[in-house]
Amino acid sequence: MKGLRARGGFEVDIQWKDGQLTEATIESLSGNPVTVRYGDETRELTLSTGDRATWSGK
Repeated sequence: MKGLRARGGFEVDIQWKDGQLTEATIESLSGNPVTVRYGDETRELTLSTGDRATWSGK
């Protein structure tokens, strides 16, 4: 999936395989901080406008 809009001014691209996350890319459209959760992991991200962060599902 590409181009999903998330609350707080983010665009998210997600890749799945066999029901598991393989990669997620988050782009900040507004420079707001964000908390990302998947499974037991939680990450706090602070991205400038236009910056991207990629999270491997492994």
